[in-house]
Order: sequence, then structure tokens, then C-alpha cells
Amino acid sequence: MPELLKRTTSRELSEWMLYEGMEPFGEKRADLRAGIVASTIYNLLKGEKAKALAPEDFMPRFEPGTAEGAQEEAQTSRLVDLAQALGAKVVKRGDS
Repeated sequence: MPELLKRTTSRELSEWMLYEGMEPFGEKRADLRAGIVASTIYNLLKGEKAKALAPEDFMPRFEPGTAEGAQEEAQTSRLVDLAQALGAKVVKRGDS
């Protein structure tokens, strides 16, 4: 990182940050692609009364101040919904 800061101006770094905000690359882009696939499959297989989900509903959230347990529980719930839509039998711990 020190090498990057030596060779990059504040303006150039700001422009890259702006560009990344408009056109995500790296892991954000990969998460978005995975979310698109997961939401498409879920929405095709969900029941009529089930709410449609967006790609963002399947993407991990790394928000400051978010309670880690609540975040993990919400993500697990979305994955369970997808698994059930795909026909999987979901067994909770302690259930047989």
C-alpha cells in the first residue's frame, strides 16, 4: 500500500474510488454475479405467495455497526429459502 500512495495522487485515488462505486470490480462484482444467479433460481422456483428476492438479498453485507449475529441469521435464512426452493429438505440442528 505505501508504494501505491507514493505513485498515486489524491485526485487519481479519488477517481478510482468513484469509478469502483459506479462499476464495482473484484469481490463486490463476484458477489453481485452470485446474487443474480441465486435470486434468479429462487424467483423461478418460489411458491406463488413467496416474496420475490433481489440479487442484493443474497449478497453478504459488511456494514459497519451491523450486529454480526443478526447479519449471519438473515443470510442463513436466505440460503435456507433458496435450498428449499431447490427442493432440499432443510433439517435444523436438534431435529431428526
